[in-house]
Amino acid sequence: MNFKDKEEFIICPQCGEEAFVTLRYGFNKVDCPVCEYFLIVYLDTDGKAWTRELGVLETAENQ
Repeated sequence: MNFKDKEEFIICPQCGEEAFVTLRYGFNKVDCPVCEYFLIVYLDTDGKAWTRELGVLETAENQ
């Protein structure tokens, strides 16, 4: 593993709030800073983050 923490830019799919969140390797529970929505983001050993919610991560690949 080449990193300890990684900062990712997210957009809440419920209220549209934008924020930077710090992720650690594995599964992370990310809470929206404005509404009560939360999502699960996984950070792998290569430093790539992913979630099932579309349009949440700035670095997400378009599908």
